[in-house]
Amino acid sequence: MNQRSELRRLIRTLGRLRAEGASQVRTIKADFRKADLVPGHYNIILSISFGVATASLATAFFISDRFHTNAPQMIDGIHKAFLALGGLTVLSSLIFRDLKEGDGNAVSGGKVLPHVG
Repeated sequence: MNQRSELRRLIRTLGRLRAEGASQVRTIKADFRKADLVPGHYNIILSISFGVATASLATAFFISDRFHTNAPQMIDGIHKAFLALGGLTVLSSLIFRDLKEGDGNAVSGGKVLPHVG
């Protein structure tokens, strides 16, 4: 294929993905309304979604040639992504460890949300 047809195919694919993404967002919003969730649940659901997306992007970053890869290369990329994400988790834990009890009051106004678990 030449570059022009590749570009057209890529643009069509991105358009379809964007439309599907918009549809999924509408579905998620509708599910939130139907579920009548406690406000803290939104944060949990969104953080899990962002975590899955971040893990996917990290894995794609560490796989050198996603389109022509074999199983050992794929596994190596996944292992590197796990290590990188684990390192980020440890780093963020070290940063958040230094927070004091009242550090978030300026953001939350001192309100305590109901327990989600």
